Amino acid sequence: MKIIPIRGIADKFYPLYLSTTNNFRDLKPLLGNRFKRFIFIDEVVYRKFRFKIKSVFNSRNDFICVLNSSEKNKSWDNLGRILRIINARKPNRNDLVVAIGGGMILNTIGLAGSLIMRGLPVAFVPTTVTSQIDACIGSKQAVNFSGVKNFIGIFSDPEFCYVNYNFARTLEPKDFKSQWIEALKLALCKNKKLFLELVNELDSFNANFIDIYEKRLPTMIREKATVLRRDLREEKEGACLLYGHTVGHALEILSNGKIPHGSAVGLGMLSALYVSSLVIPKFNAQLIDIQRNILKKLNLITKIPRYISINKIVEKLEYNKKNTGGSINFVLLEDKVGKNIIESAIKRCYL
Repeated sequence: MKIIPIRGIADKFYPLYLSTTNNFRDLKPLLGNRFKRFIFIDEVVYRKFRFKIKSVFNSRNDFICVLNSSEKNKSWDNLGRILRIINARKPNRNDLVVAIGGGMILNTIGLAGSLIMRGLPVAFVPTTVTSQIDACIGSKQAVNFSGVKNFIGIFSDPEFCYVNYNFARTLEPKDFKSQWIEALKLALCKNKKLFLELVNELDSFNANFIDIYEKRLPTMIREKATVLRRDLREEKEGACLLYGHTVGHALEILSNGKIPHGSAVGLGMLSALYVSSLVIPKFNAQLIDIQRNILKKLNLITKIPRYISINKIVEKLEYNKKNTGGSINFVLLEDKVGKNIIESAIKRCYL
């Protein structure tokens, strides 16, 4: 089992364990001697791995709660429900909260754990492509509120992350391809060589996506970990991690989760390139064609659905936490792959 250190708050590091075991037994020693363990698991993951999960969490003080992981449940109301479930079992500081699932589960349970008694230890077990290469790496925990993505949140580190390849192997091909956008996003902004390699692999992605994923997963984890080492709060260099998310998050909310995160971020990346073409002198318009072709190769949508109006998108953009003054802050790609800037003076008239 490989161990990758991830920088957290206050310059502390937490371990990310990268495992290939089929039965998840190497997770059990990592859990330590806890009085009680509260395990919150995505219902689809539980259905697929129920017996293996129960073989790890088999103590009479293990409480397993199965959750629906739709975007609508990443909410203030659902957060309150989770807090009440834990509170009813009389938690104490020696207990452990475990989140098993995708980004919605990790974010919501991460926030719940950070609030109880000013912070119970939380362990992340990500099970999707997006959560393994993105959501579990970093300290941001949040839920949506009043139609705004990640409006209520906090910076709080998990005690550890356990990433196992075998969870992703069970994903549907369409979900796998949608979520691979997060890998392409990071490479596009930070690593030209890696980006070109990933693009070349798209021609064989349909047939070999599992092999490609297992080959690239450690690299993608280390790429994001390197960025966070230098900019944990994603205010300067780390802002590249938000590329495509400005419009992407708006689309997720406005579609009520019908546009999944990866597809929404893909459209957000394409939208950011259009904005770049308006505000960056001598912008390389070929980047728009490259991005559109990437989405097509992954069988993702390339146009915003008609039921979502531009005005509604702009309204959501006005809640972007990176905004300054009367401007909407975008992460924009310059005319070179592997570079990014923050453009903080994009007025509503551009949009």
